[in-house]
Amino acid sequence: MSLSELRAAAGEASSIVAERVAAARAVQTERLGAGGTNGAMGPAEIRRHCALDAAGRAVFEPAWKVFRLSARAIDTALQVARTIDDLAGGGPIRPVALAEAVQYSSRRVLGSSN
Repeated sequence: MSLSELRAAAGEASSIVAERVAAARAVQTERLGAGGTNGAMGPAEIRRHCALDAAGRAVFEPAWKVFRLSARAIDTALQVARTIDDLAGGGPIRPVALAEAVQYSSRRVLGSSN
């Protein structure tokens, strides 16, 4: 894709993105306290706030086995999935957010830039 194609591509207005980010931060503050972010969660907080239901486990377990994700990569994928759903309005972690987070993690593990 060329630079002119990137500039011409329709996307969300910055103000809309800023509103979504502010709302996600508010959800994280409510969940973790002032200044708390998903990226700063420790292992115990990840287990508490990124718990998966059966549908989430059905997506996540095969993926981390296939990509042989380390414990750190698993925690990071869970934090990313939590953030994806916070940006979508909060609520439990959805399987689609897990799949997206695993995709990002697998790219890092496999060294892909795509």
